[in-house]
Amino acid sequence: MRPKIIFLITGIVGLIILIPVSISFRLDREVYLNGRIVTVKIEKLPVVYTSKTELMFFELDGKTYSKAITRGKRDQLNIGDSIKLKYSPEVKSHFLFPDENPTYVGYALIFGVLFMSIGLFYYAFKK
Repeated sequence: MRPKIIFLITGIVGLIILIPVSISFRLDREVYLNGRIVTVKIEKLPVVYTSKTELMFFELDGKTYSKAITRGKRDQLNIGDSIKLKYSPEVKSHFLFPDENPTYVGYALIFGVLFMSIGLFYYAFKK
């Protein structure tokens, strides 16, 4: 009985996690499909990495925004540099690098978590 409850709870948590992931993917895809290239000025870069990605802060139209970057990308950038990012005025919180394509990773993540949750539900209700 106990393993079935664990499977059920884990499956439910997986489905709940899909909500913000799907929303973020939809916004990234909107920027990817309909965004325009803008030039931004880097204000702050991470000095120490405590995780795989850290936030870079940059200025666009007098406002400061942030974007997650990896250590490899950070090593190519300096504070004060002007870089190009893809941006959509309808989606002000999401920026992409011009060569960044969120489609494959987004779909793989969503379907991976969805199939995992379905499998967990199957084991939770299996007799």
